[in-house]
Amino acid sequence: MNCKEHAPEGGLRQIFQNSNAEKDVDETETVLHNLVSLLLTNTTIRSDADNTAEQNKFFKN
Repeated sequence: MNCKEHAPEGGLRQIFQNSNAEKDVDETETVLHNLVSLLLTNTTIRSDADNTAEQNKFFKN
């Protein structure tokens, strides 16, 4: 059943026709993907920095 066909004029029909929901979902997915990528990159950089710091301590002693 298609909501657009069964919704009364105005109301839901207008909301569905004027909605950019699909575009919003795509943009949200892109933002979330970029955020996760950034967090993973940051975690990797910190991990590498921690490993380097540990190695430097080991070699200094």
